[in-house]
Amino acid sequence: LEKCSQLQKRECSEQARNLLGMMLKYEPAERISASEALSHPFILKRCHEYLGGAVEAETQLDETIIEKLRRFAKAPRLKKVAQLFMA
Repeated sequence: LEKCSQLQKRECSEQARNLLGMMLKYEPAERISASEALSHPFILKRCHEYLGGAVEAETQLDETIIEKLRRFAKAPRLKKVAQLFMA
């Protein structure tokens, strides 16, 4: 990342470079997980800036919708594409 001219031009913070470095590891086993990335200080510091502060939502979803989303998530990729095409 030290050789990346785009990061140099943007003057990325040390925390940003640290997070990018952990996300861009060549070996998948060495990469930071999604949950670890969301807990990284760079993300935690800035999440409220872009989201406008903490948001409390009391949205109720119909259980049938939740079940359909779960089934869709478990479906093979070809089936998902076909279902999206038919929708």
